[in-house]
Amino acid sequence: MKRIIYIAMAAISAAACTSTEYVDVEAIEPVMVVNAQMSTSEASHCIHLSTSTRSLIHGVDDANVTVTVNSSAPIAAVQDTEEGSGAKYNSTRYWFNAVLKSGDVVTVKAVKGTLSGEATIEVPDEPILGEVTMKDAPNHTPSDSYYEYGVYDPSYDPETSEYCEWHLLEVNLTDIPSKDNHYRIGIFVEETINSPEQGLQRYFVRLSADTSSEPVLSGNKASGGDLLESLSEDSNHYSLFTDGLFKDKSYTLKLYLSERMLTYYRKYQTDYHWDSEKETYVADPVPEGVVYDSKILVRLSSISLDQYIYLKALGLDDYGILFSEPISIPSNVTGGLGFVNIESCKEYRIQLSE
Repeated sequence: MKRIIYIAMAAISAAACTSTEYVDVEAIEPVMVVNAQMSTSEASHCIHLSTSTRSLIHGVDDANVTVTVNSSAPIAAVQDTEEGSGAKYNSTRYWFNAVLKSGDVVTVKAVKGTLSGEATIEVPDEPILGEVTMKDAPNHTPSDSYYEYGVYDPSYDPETSEYCEWHLLEVNLTDIPSKDNHYRIGIFVEETINSPEQGLQRYFVRLSADTSSEPVLSGNKASGGDLLESLSEDSNHYSLFTDGLFKDKSYTLKLYLSERMLTYYRKYQTDYHWDSEKETYVADPVPEGVVYDSKILVRLSSISLDQYIYLKALGLDDYGILFSEPISIPSNVTGGLGFVNIESCKEYRIQLSE
């Protein structure tokens, strides 16, 4: 038996007391934990492997990790040797390359000694993404809950600061017919830098859009609900939604982006020097031979009901609501724990760089 310390705290008016109780908990043998969040928009996929007891998590080195697509020959996933991935860390990364598409049946299997974990999933139907447009929307006022460092600061005067400008991103989509569908939307900046020294490099930066005025993403606010209900409704960390408001129809998502998030990526960033004539700092010229490009990338994903529930559970867990009930995280791994899924994605790009 394993003994752990249980701390119980109670508060009465302004006074508080603390008591310590010792609770006996059975020790459990390690189990294999397999986690993977894959997407049809990527050709290279990562599988996270670890072992877990009741209180400890460790990565798993030198495991046999294979991926089978539609009963084809198994693909061997290769362990990541980069620092930060290995047994001494929470998980070990294993990579494999495959082009996945809607309808594919994918089996991930991991074995190390007597431990194993296996999951089989089917890639969801491809979402139907139409045109995406971005319009200026200077009169937008963000919700009180929209706070992110460097994105929105109420102290800025909209009439004097260009960084307080807002843009309306309209995402046109059509529901996959004759099904109950679950979706996820992601907004990114995609940077491409081609330089003589380092060649072609590509970076992705996730953007946080204000979705408070979009009913599909913000949800209907509870009337007369308690604090936990209202907080839960605001915790859509993973931008998940269903087709409940546009079943078998077309719909336009309306998302707001702050110019403060975009300005940095509109041009290649160089160092600054003091210009004595202008009496201000000015940007250095772009190095010779460097070609810079940036776009807003909109990624619409069709996801399974299981993944929808899984991400909702993760979002509530991330929210960390005080005094809430423990969050149950789903698992679809046979013989172990964890969650393996694949999103079916469509992408749309809008030019950003000047």
